[in-house]
Amino acid sequence: TQGRARLVVRAQGGSSWMEVREGSASGSLLYTGTLEKGQRKEFAARRLQLVLAQPEHVLVRLNGNRKALPDGTAFTVTSRRIVPASS
Repeated sequence: TQGRARLVVRAQGGSSWMEVREGSASGSLLYTGTLEKGQRKEFAARRLQLVLAQPEHVLVRLNGNRKALPDGTAFTVTSRRIVPASS
């Protein structure tokens, strides 16, 4: 069975606008706004859609493990991995 993704996003190098949805790009909106440097937000769902204006400014942890974001600005997050979102 697919576990839950627990995603922690922290703005490190600067601020970044961010949008997080449950499931897919058309899923329910969990958060939209600017994550200021030093702020962190936590989300949990089976699957998350993450969009970042400045991905180079954020650090992400998935289920406690630090993850490098793939290239791009839109990502699909599951309990196991973070991949570029299919547009």
